[in-house]
Amino acid sequence: GSLQAEQNSLEETKAQLENARTELATPFAREEELAEKTARLKELNILLNMDEKDKTLMDDTPDEGEDVPARRVAELAR
Repeated sequence: GSLQAEQNSLEETKAQLENARTELATPFAREEELAEKTARLKELNILLNMDEKDKTLMDDTPDEGEDVPARRVAELAR
């Protein structure tokens, strides 16, 4: 019983290996679509990173309604 089960498992594994080899030989059907979308993702990431750089430059000045540190208020009062 157990030997027969193991032999069946081995045969099934061999069949899966053959199927995997066949799949590996076939070209990826959506290669072009993948390349297009990857390029678009790269463009969007660049744009988002540009926005982040702008944001860090603008963060140096306090926003309206943002608390200004007391030291800064004292300097402005002079």
